[in-house]
Amino acid sequence: MRPHAAVAAIEHQAGRVTGLRLADGTALAADAVVNCAGPRAAEVAALAGVALPLGREPGLLAVSRPVAPPPRLVCHTAAITFRPDPGGGLVLAHAADLDRTVAADTPADPRRPPAPNSSRAPPFRPDLTRAGLAAARIGVRPLPSTA
Repeated sequence: MRPHAAVAAIEHQAGRVTGLRLADGTALAADAVVNCAGPRAAEVAALAGVALPLGREPGLLAVSRPVAPPPRLVCHTAAITFRPDPGGGLVLAHAADLDRTVAADTPADPRRPPAPNSSRAPPFRPDLTRAGLAAARIGVRPLPSTA
């Protein structure tokens, strides 16, 4: 893994990816390559000659104050997703009802984020409701599109 390394070329032979060339000139041989470029995934796929149409879907991200012990894993529930935040709290995301509150003119850092209630907290993290929210922001998820 090379986090934050820019890919300049995808090497392939006989229809298979054989490695990557990074922007700094480093060549990396690989049996498999996983494209984790987020909003730029289509650009990386194009280096391999693959079309990857992506749409950009805005969503509300709420960040809790730190909780103890700090989270280490992502938790997907039917109503919301929780993941670790570098500040020791949890990022609450992918809640359809909260995402519907976001519009094109929503500021990137909304002043009054919706408060999570205990029904959104996973049963193994009841401290989330007590911790409260530290911040909210608008995130943009790259999602496959049909365009």
